[in-house]
Amino acid sequence: EPFLREYESSHRTVGFDVWFYHHVSELCKGKDAQLTKELISLARGPLCGVERFHGYVINGFRFHTRDHESQKAKQNSGILLRGLLGSKAMDYYGVISEIMELQYLGGNRVVMFKCDWWDVDNIGKGVKMDRYGFVSVNTTRKLLTDEPFALASQVEQVFYVEDGSNPNWLVVLKGQSQSSFDSLTKDPNDVQSGDQEEAFQQDTPDPIYPNPYPVQDDELIGWEEDSNEDGNEMHVDSDDDSHDSEISAYGDDSDQDE
Repeated sequence: EPFLREYESSHRTVGFDVWFYHHVSELCKGKDAQLTKELISLARGPLCGVERFHGYVINGFRFHTRDHESQKAKQNSGILLRGLLGSKAMDYYGVISEIMELQYLGGNRVVMFKCDWWDVDNIGKGVKMDRYGFVSVNTTRKLLTDEPFALASQVEQVFYVEDGSNPNWLVVLKGQSQSSFDSLTKDPNDVQSGDQEEAFQQDTPDPIYPNPYPVQDDELIGWEEDSNEDGNEMHVDSDDDSHDSEISAYGDDSDQDE
């Protein structure tokens, strides 16, 4: 939060992720006392590639993707994300289409849900509440957004029930959290997932801001900015003597896999 407040009070000519990346770089150069491995991991952004899962249990809720539950009797893909629209509290309702895990330096991981969101911006047309306080969503209206992702740690579970008197509308029912550990269930259709059926998810970090500059070594802890001619290249040094070379965070696009 201190970094977010500092960013908001500055001249915001770039996005937070780019600003944070270079801000942490400056802290590294000055060997600032507030610099931690976690900050470096966060600023560097996720490693290349993601793992996909068809199920995830967190905070006592069991979630499945919409496709995975299509052959099941129980519904587990509905979610609620409590957010803000300006200064106004807003509840966003959606359905999970993908579950994916991003990995960061130092073994840090974060699980995100990619969702289709119902149009809650248009009260009356996209969402409504009856006199008893029940919320309904219109399945013919999707929220137009370029932010389809939600942190798994921040969502709650909901169930959708058909409204017999209003075609195309679903009534929202809140799910009840059950005491449980957090775990991931791998997607058998994902060739990157391997053979393991479940993986224990330990600590889900605070919000992670994706960064387009991948690195390959999860043991790197030193960070210093190289003084090349354009000033845009940042190198990472390892405290492990077995690593002699520096790894650049900015590579030639021609060497990157799409």
